[in-house]
Amino acid sequence: MPSNNSKYSQEMREETAKYILENGRSATELTVRALDNAKARSVKQDRIIFHSDRGSQYTSKRYQKNLEDSGIRSSMSSPGYPYDNSCMESFFAGLKKEFTRRRKYATIEEVKRDLFEYIELFYNRKRLHSTLGYMSPVEYRIANKGKSA
Repeated sequence: MPSNNSKYSQEMREETAKYILENGRSATELTVRALDNAKARSVKQDRIIFHSDRGSQYTSKRYQKNLEDSGIRSSMSSPGYPYDNSCMESFFAGLKKEFTRRRKYATIEEVKRDLFEYIELFYNRKRLHSTLGYMSPVEYRIANKGKSA
């Protein structure tokens, strides 16, 4: 069981454009709220595949019903096989490499600010992806608006 000092981060990515839709802190209530926010920002909900581990917040009936009612497909990694969720494992590997760079934070507010800047100002708008034709997720979404995946 995590201590009261533990902090969680969860990211939701539109895989076609590798665009981070939402980031939030764990627990079912926050996870459901993060999903609602991600749905509001997504271009095409019927194409969303939600990749996650088997955490209780993702396997809860409430969360699974929210996915089903929205037409979002759920994809969970097999127990002990994080590579089943390789798209998000790749995101977090990049986050650790590009974002943390041995930084020390005095407050959680500093972490939240820097994480927001990394995702919204760098990752979604500037970071180039070879699988997107060396475009950023924002550039890719604009270039492919209305096209089939």
